[in-house]
Amino acid sequence: MLSAASHRLVVHSSGAIRYLMNVPGKAGDDLLLVSTEAYMLLDGQDLTPRWTFGTTQVLRKPVLGYYKPDTPAVLVENGTGPNRQVLLLDLGSGAVLWSQALPGLPGDPPSASLPTADHRSAFFFWGVHEPTDSNQTEPGAAGRRLYMLHPTLPGVLLELDNVSVPIVAFQVVLLEPGRHAACILLTGPASPSPPGLVSVT
Repeated sequence: MLSAASHRLVVHSSGAIRYLMNVPGKAGDDLLLVSTEAYMLLDGQDLTPRWTFGTTQVLRKPVLGYYKPDTPAVLVENGTGPNRQVLLLDLGSGAVLWSQALPGLPGDPPSASLPTADHRSAFFFWGVHEPTDSNQTEPGAAGRRLYMLHPTLPGVLLELDNVSVPIVAFQVVLLEPGRHAACILLTGPASPSPPGLVSVT
């Protein structure tokens, strides 16, 4: 509720507050409130809740993008480890536009998005491919995998990379709008390992 005396919003939310983000709304910016157990979109004018999406565990900052042309969406990660899900939510309604069960590992790089020429976004996120070989039992033995999703083909996940060494930094960049993009990956010894070779790809 909105306190008339202090003009502050009192939100009854389960879990600790992780992030507060300005996001595009119908009449200016709205606020996306992210707790460990829910996402809540607040109207930017009067701070009333517009929708709430319950989750089991949120540790990552959401990523903004466009699933439909010029229609904002948000990429969220729900859960951790083998129970992790990657979802795209319609920012206007909170409806699930796309979801995929994708196990993750501690220390996975953050997800990202880039605008595309068709006024949508390409979404990038990391996960662990579940092996079909019963002899491969160690989690992450096959390495972290970088996937890309483009909303025009929601049934296709493109695997861009498979990394079995520690990842120091990861960034997606737009080199030329509408034409060229790149994924920059810095790998090397993980702290507190001894110094070693560092690679940029």
